[in-house]
Amino acid sequence: MKPFIKSLAIFLILQAALLTALLWFGCRQPNSFLHAANLKHGLLAQATGPRLILVGGSNIVQGVDSPTLKSLLPNLEPASMSLTMALGLPFVLDEVRYTIRSGDVVVIIPEYELLLQGRHVSSANASFIFEMILSRPAVLGSLSPRAAQAILDGGLVALTGQALRGFDMEHVKKSLPPLRQPPALRYVGAFNDYGDAIWHRELPPVPFANLSPKPVKPAVLAQSIEMLNEFHELCSSRGARCFFHYPPLPEPSEAVLGMIQHIDKALVAGLQFPILSPPDESFLPLDQFHNSYYHVSGPVIPKRTKQIADALRPHLDMQR
Repeated sequence: MKPFIKSLAIFLILQAALLTALLWFGCRQPNSFLHAANLKHGLLAQATGPRLILVGGSNIVQGVDSPTLKSLLPNLEPASMSLTMALGLPFVLDEVRYTIRSGDVVVIIPEYELLLQGRHVSSANASFIFEMILSRPAVLGSLSPRAAQAILDGGLVALTGQALRGFDMEHVKKSLPPLRQPPALRYVGAFNDYGDAIWHRELPPVPFANLSPKPVKPAVLAQSIEMLNEFHELCSSRGARCFFHYPPLPEPSEAVLGMIQHIDKALVAGLQFPILSPPDESFLPLDQFHNSYYHVSGPVIPKRTKQIADALRPHLDMQR
């Protein structure tokens, strides 16, 4: 029996080593977008005063300018914690949950798809979360049981398939010394000192398909509202304030507008913390977007940033 157990252990170790090598070389590319989470969490931890923490998907990282936000709201230190909505709403809330402290102001700006997902963590979400773990192992400390289960159920399989598709000798060479760049050098020029994406700001717009209507399941939407209220309760218990803002969107079709109105009605009735402005105030002309219906173009970023600051300022003034 002992020789069998020893052989089995060796086999499992070899398989784990092979899988680790596959994921490392196939997924950890020198310009991995998710590695920027290390920069963002470092800035969040270093801020000494009250922080303005922005939570959501790529509509924030590619649509808000933190220096402008700092100039408009000088009593708060901006901390844009967003990267991509592909991580899912449960994860983006959990990732910052335990960093909240007294005096913080948190603005949640989720994409509409996040609100329609509820507590569900899809295999696609799980594969991105697993990539995030590879880029920032500290994420494991905030990983929910539901996300961990999703990774085991399907996320690891999806990520392995992605790694196989991206595995080639060029990627291997880039991941080995001396070609492998230190993490600090991988993102030079891609983000500013606040972790805002800047590589796209001078690029011309790219054609994209606009948001299409998606089914609104009341029970699933109720889960999202419940999660948001739980997050708000935690913020309040730590002496922080929480607000909700809608993401930017090109003028929607009648069908999409109906979907948004359904979502807004449920949020107005169910959220236990303020919604800074109605969704239509974040509707912009189509030509003001870059490569997605959530990514405003470079010249529009200051306008979008000011919109958020102006909506938030009256609530901050009331607390003085």
